[in-house]
Amino acid sequence: MKTPLAFMHIPKSAGTALTNALLRLEPYKHEVHGWDRSLFGSYNDFHTWDQGRRPWLFLSPDEIEEKKNFISGHIGYSNIRKRYRNAYVFSIIRNPFNRLLSHWLFWRGKPDGLESDIGNYARHVYSARMPLCVFLNNSAIAPQIDNVAARMLLWPHPLIPDDDFIDDRNVNELISQAWERLNEFEFVDLYENPNWLDNFQTWLGQELELRKENETEIVPDNYRSNILAEITPETRDLIKLRIRVDEGLWNRLVQQKFGSHALEKLKDSVESTGIANFNVILSGISRNIITL
Repeated sequence: MKTPLAFMHIPKSAGTALTNALLRLEPYKHEVHGWDRSLFGSYNDFHTWDQGRRPWLFLSPDEIEEKKNFISGHIGYSNIRKRYRNAYVFSIIRNPFNRLLSHWLFWRGKPDGLESDIGNYARHVYSARMPLCVFLNNSAIAPQIDNVAARMLLWPHPLIPDDDFIDDRNVNELISQAWERLNEFEFVDLYENPNWLDNFQTWLGQELELRKENETEIVPDNYRSNILAEITPETRDLIKLRIRVDEGLWNRLVQQKFGSHALEKLKDSVESTGIANFNVILSGISRNIITL
């Protein structure tokens, strides 16, 4: 309990629920939380944002407050280690196919008026209102949609461009480097592992109350579609391009925890279940809120 915890929260991977569960424990109530540049590329118009958010925007490592007992957020591993050298670092890795689609739908469901909150970055969020194939080709949001787990693990990196997609020639090298970095973490588990929360509580030595948080809601009427119509063969190829490093990491984790024989079966099951849930959100066939 005297050692600080550091959570590298990969977007749309149950991170908000886990963070808030930890904040309900006395030792971790006083946290450092925010975002660094790892998911923003060269975007620098933060002066257009609601300045109430400014304390949570870490535009340099020096802006990350030290000497707290818990740091969490969309913060690259390098910045965590610079400010919290002795922290126990942990993360949850989600199947990248589902993580990417969940991110697209989460943004697609955002209402008008975001400019008052995140300034001109709102135009990037609104790009999720376009067809999935157009969204996936938008290099301006590459840091948010292109191998996000690997970017957070390795940022900044000469083979990972700020405002473009990762070159296919560098995929294998980046998988190896990201895997080495992930092995420096004190705890890592799979979102798709039904026992991940039990494993985390055992590692932590405390029980947690995990609640539904930051859920993806049904898409508004004017932005509805059908997921099967969106995931054309061309679009599926684009998805593969945007997740190929992260998929390599996820595959290795699955093999490490469940054995190589489980990989294809788990992948098929996870993706088919994800597509069914995503279609509920995208088509509006149910008014229930789906946790993603």
